Amino acid sequence: MNYGPHDNLVQEVLEYLDSNDLLAAADNVPQTIVAIDDFEAAKEMAFSQFFGASKLSWSDIREAELAEAMNAPDEGEIHHLFDEFFDVVASKARFDSDYDEIANEIISDILNVCYWRAVYGSTNGLFEQMLEVYRKGGWPCGWQGDWPDGQLVAFFPPSKSE
Repeated sequence: MNYGPHDNLVQEVLEYLDSNDLLAAADNVPQTIVAIDDFEAAKEMAFSQFFGASKLSWSDIREAELAEAMNAPDEGEIHHLFDEFFDVVASKARFDSDYDEIANEIISDILNVCYWRAVYGSTNGLFEQMLEVYRKGGWPCGWQGDWPDGQLVAFFPPSKSE
């Protein structure tokens, strides 16, 4: 399947999903990320908290960023691939069953990264930061500070030996 002018950048994400499990114990968490290891706190942050003076939820922040790509001029079939993206990403995403309750969040995040890359390439700070978190074994779950200033917050599972 061809995902448009930035197909190689989308394929890079899909190839990563083919060869790696998501939500693995972290090593080398980027300094630009606020890391937490409490899954309950991460879910609270992702689903119930509001961030900064503008009181945006984590969902609001992601949706606002994605809206730009969704409203971009259609370069071929990219906008028609959204449903296919979901199926492809959902079939490739693998993670420990302890995290089944956030499966849709994870799939949506990866889908949004792929969609952004298909439309714009790898130019967006938020989606590229989110991809880096997934590559490092985490789950982006919130924001610290006023959007867009501040830092991405991510849950990184403790190692199984802890």
